[in-house]
Amino acid sequence: MIMAEEMQNKVTKNGKEYDCGEIEISTEKWYSLLNEPKAKQYIEVLVAFLREPGHKGSCYTVAQKHNDNPQSYNAKVMHFGKWVNAQIDNFTVLGTDDNPTYWAIPMRFGWETKEGFVWQMREELVEALRKFLLEKLIFEFEQQYIADPHDVKDEIYKWELLQKTSGQTNVEIAKTLIGKNIVDNPRVDMVLKYLSNEKPAELDKIVSTLFTEEIELNERIASFRTSMLNACPVDWKNCANDERTASAFLTCKYPDKYTFYMYKVYRAVCYYLGLKEQKAGLIYSHFLKIVNGITQKYGETVQSIISGELSSFEVKPKSLSVQTMFWVMLNEMKQEKITTEQTMTDSYLQSYIDLLKANHNIILNGAPGTGKTHLAKEIAKEMNATVKMVQFHPSYDYTDFVEGLRPIKDEKGNICFERKDGVFKEFCKKAINEPTSPFVFIIDEINRGEISKIFGELFYSIDPGYRGEKGKVQTQYQNLVEEGDVFKEGFYVPENVYIIGTMNDIDRSVESMDFAMRRRFAWQEITANESAQNMGIEGELLERMERLNAVIFETEGLGSSYQVGASMFLKVKEGDMTEEQLWNLNLKSLMKEYLRGLPQAEDILDKMKKAYFLEGDSEDDAHANDDVSAEY
Repeated sequence: MIMAEEMQNKVTKNGKEYDCGEIEISTEKWYSLLNEPKAKQYIEVLVAFLREPGHKGSCYTVAQKHNDNPQSYNAKVMHFGKWVNAQIDNFTVLGTDDNPTYWAIPMRFGWETKEGFVWQMREELVEALRKFLLEKLIFEFEQQYIADPHDVKDEIYKWELLQKTSGQTNVEIAKTLIGKNIVDNPRVDMVLKYLSNEKPAELDKIVSTLFTEEIELNERIASFRTSMLNACPVDWKNCANDERTASAFLTCKYPDKYTFYMYKVYRAVCYYLGLKEQKAGLIYSHFLKIVNGITQKYGETVQSIISGELSSFEVKPKSLSVQTMFWVMLNEMKQEKITTEQTMTDSYLQSYIDLLKANHNIILNGAPGTGKTHLAKEIAKEMNATVKMVQFHPSYDYTDFVEGLRPIKDEKGNICFERKDGVFKEFCKKAINEPTSPFVFIIDEINRGEISKIFGELFYSIDPGYRGEKGKVQTQYQNLVEEGDVFKEGFYVPENVYIIGTMNDIDRSVESMDFAMRRRFAWQEITANESAQNMGIEGELLERMERLNAVIFETEGLGSSYQVGASMFLKVKEGDMTEEQLWNLNLKSLMKEYLRGLPQAEDILDKMKKAYFLEGDSEDDAHANDDVSAEY
């Protein structure tokens, strides 16, 4: 049991925010507690909160990501706080009601939200968990190496490369990197060959600037990206100006200060330790900061594990041993990550949910196949909403959507007409009966219907500023509404009803969208790359999609609205067809339709095929130079 001076804190409330106050439990004390055998049962839940953006979340959202029970998460955090409380003498945290509270021990702040109570973990506990996870990783790395050293042996070529490039000129380093797995060889090798042979002086100048230590690293990376781009022919899409290539040059020149970098390793480390990823151009410096910090504390320990493999090398940077551990343990670091097939990340979906809740009406627009309808359903699912979906078309009208007169037979068999609610009005009635639950109405291909004809007077009622009874309108058949009907005095759209429309950018009916309707919706474009993230399209398949889309984007008369989305590639991902079949049976005919009437259509189609199959031309730098598009 940890002895401590008497401590008593009280949770304070300011609006919907709760401040749990500072408590005298240091990072080292937290770390000591985490290593207690009884703490083992709580580690998984604590790590789940650690890996949330900003280390904060509700039990519902965090548990849902891990397919677990929110009540279980709530109980475990509460019992962890209670257990910690018992380990420290004379220590109490009082809630706003002056009774002891236990969530406030591991958590620093809390917020009341519509989705439940959101908590943010204490920074000292965050750091202790990171230390705990790192030491766990080092232990598992050692055990894995003892059991099977082959994964480490496969990485020894990195030390061999450092030994070979020691003392080489800038151009010689570039030539040595060709064919080595340190850079993205399919994209980088031809660029390094070209510059080494055709523009060696310019390449030497570019790399010399990269090596200028007086300039801040991120500035050098930015200069490298621009200079390499300018040095290559203007029609080259890939110019080896990515951060991975820059890291290779820097590590070969100064192995004790820099280390090799790969995006998927960086991303796995950030996920494992609950670190926020940086944007392209800042990633390598962030990765280096992480590695150097770990090397300072654990570099000697990590290198001692594999020292037998390094005995023949003079250059033995400890940071490379740490980087090697990350590479070897890559699967272990990311094995708990929820894949996009299971659920899209909460932070990604949350941005759409926030937009929808702020505006009540959104339209997801984008190129064909970008998964707009799928995304709309996922948003509704994440909100735990009641869902109804319809698809607009030229014959759809007010009577289908709001209300209309429908023919019926009376008791004598005569045909007469009766007022019937449309699908949207029926949906709104259900929403009124459950006012605390969200209801999401999805309109697929919203632009294919005649909007003013379908919505009629609802232009007013769906406006976010006129939701609820204050937006009540008289419908066309208001005089026929029966007594006892909730809309007897007028129709309105309940505040808990949200509308999501989807539409293709290239559809000719887009321009027919009524401006009054346009301004009542928030518009959100879904790009091809975003669709790939949503649907789990990655690796070589993602690269094919991006190379093809690069040609589409550059083709005069087409552009980003014609780029193909990831849903086109799902059959290949799921093993229902090959890449060749996808081209021959689907993409080729679509590209022909795109190019119909355009000059040099056959030449452009051939260029598209070459890009798709990586024939002849340089491959587009599909990862934003291996920084932003790569997936696990």
